[in-house]
Amino acid sequence: EIPQTEKAKQKKAFKPTPNDRMYHMLTKDSSAGRWTAREWADKLGCSPSTIHATRLWKELMRMRDAEKSELAERRKMGDVAE
Repeated sequence: EIPQTEKAKQKKAFKPTPNDRMYHMLTKDSSAGRWTAREWADKLGCSPSTIHATRLWKELMRMRDAEKSELAERRKMGDVAE
């Protein structure tokens, strides 16, 4: 049997990162993908700069930029009303 202190250490060993927590929230609520860094920070109890440093935030920003570029291109081509 593992001593009680070892069990406690094992339980503490894994602490989800902000990126992990964001991913978990996003899988539960897809609208979270549109949240601002401030909204994420408020939900996770951290600072917006912590959110900005996550891989998931950077990927969400790349996706938003791609959507904006695509929309601008479609507008230029006349496919979407202003």
